Amino acid sequence: MTSKVTRQPKRCSTCGQGHYRRTKRAGRFEEYKGIRVELPADIALVECDACHEILMSPYDIDLLDPILEAAHRSHLQQVAARAIDILVKHAHTVAAVERRLHLSNGYLSRLRNGSVDAGYQLVALLVLLAEQPQMLERLDSLVSASPSLER
Repeated sequence: MTSKVTRQPKRCSTCGQGHYRRTKRAGRFEEYKGIRVELPADIALVECDACHEILMSPYDIDLLDPILEAAHRSHLQQVAARAIDILVKHAHTVAAVERRLHLSNGYLSRLRNGSVDAGYQLVALLVLLAEQPQMLERLDSLVSASPSLER
């Protein structure tokens, strides 16, 4: 006759109150490359039942990484598209914005419609310029003769 041993769930090392259990639920978020991304509700993760601290195994990371990366890319594309729309209103055409930024013809249109991925640096520049679109005209002079950066 064999006896079945039941394991007690491990107590949470973060809050000390709850226990870790593998659960599926909506409303879980993970910070990924500076962006808060909601985790899929149908994926079971080891989580504290009190403070909701998540412990991720290498398997969980491999499972979630492509999902988080896709959400990150989508977020950057959406932010870039909004910034491009603001800049186009100021410069009148996408081509004019591309010329000021020394980007290839059609790149911003492809970025805006999601057919190319943007890097964080370009999206950050577009957002900064969208906040002050008059800086678009100053770009060439800022880079070619920048006395404020000379020593």
